Order: sequence, then structure tokens, then C-alpha cells
Amino acid sequence: MATDSTAPPAMPADQYAALIERQLGSARRQVKITDLLSRCMLLVIGILAFLFGASLVDHWLFDLGSWGRAVAFVALLTGITGYLLRFILPLAVRRINPVFAARAIEQSEPRLKNSLINFLTFRTDTRGNQSSVLLALQYKAATDLATVSIDDAVDRSATLKIGYVLATVVTLFGVYKILSPKDPFQSISRVAAPWK
Repeated sequence: MATDSTAPPAMPADQYAALIERQLGSARRQVKITDLLSRCMLLVIGILAFLFGASLVDHWLFDLGSWGRAVAFVALLTGITGYLLRFILPLAVRRINPVFAARAIEQSEPRLKNSLINFLTFRTDTRGNQSSVLLALQYKAATDLATVSIDDAVDRSATLKIGYVLATVVTLFGVYKILSPKDPFQSISRVAAPWK
């Protein structure tokens, strides 16, 4: 008798729910870490771009002076605070929805065909679930999840693209530092500490 080498390992019925929760928990953590990393890199890009722009203005257009540096400093602090409060803090404090994590898993593995989302949706349905249907959905979701690598399930392509943008901004900053007769770090230190 031939056996299917891709079949998930057999497991006791009481372990289905534990496997689903473990895999979903891992996916939720991966999604959260990936999103936090992306948003933090965007913050760094914004700070570097602002400081680079301020140094370009200070070097080539007009001297910012003490008032211009103070305004740039306040604008930078306001932007950082607003970004932290709007985009990073809510993500750090809130939990990732299990259905969102399930969607991330199922997008990476089209063969799952919504088995996990169907189970999660049916599990929360309050119209009197039939236990045999719920158990069948749980079995299907658990056996599908047993063969999925959660580390590969979360899409990191957007984070990678943001990383390329960050590398480009740092490279441009470095090229300007090397080729410019004026020191951008001097202008940046004036903006970062306008009281000096």
C-alpha cells in the first residue's frame, strides 16, 4: 500500500486546537515584528531625509540661523512624536487579529483553501455551532497547518523594499558627506541641538 509522503503526521484529536493556536500565535508574532520593523525603518528614513534636507538648505540656499534651527528642531520632534503615536504605539500595544494572521498564512500556502479562516469564522459564530462541523473544520485546519512553515508564511517583501530605500538614503547621505565641501553633520548637530 502506497502512502502519501506529504500527508501531515497523525495526532490525537485533543491536540488540534493546541496546534492551531500555537501556529496562529507564531504567525501573529511574525506579522507584528515585521510590521514594527517596517514602521521603525520608515521613521528612520523620515528622520534622515528631514535632517539631510535641513543640511542642504543650510548649506546651499540660506543659513538657517538660530530661529530656523529651532523651528526645524520643533518640526522634527513633532513629526517623530506624531509618527510614534499614530503608527508605532498602536501596533506595539494592540494584538494582531487571528483572522489576519490566518489570511497571511493562507496567502503563502494557496493549497490551504481558506480552511483556517473557515474554522476561525465558524468557531466565533454564535448561532449554535454544530460540534461535528466545528470538529471537522478544526481537523482540516490543524492537518493543513501541520505542514506549513510559519516563518515562510509572513510576507516580508514590503519590509525588504523599505530596507532598500533606507540603504539608498544612507548611501546618498554618505556620498554627499564625501563630495560636499561642507560638513552635513555640523548642520545636523545644529538642528538637533539648536540651543548650542
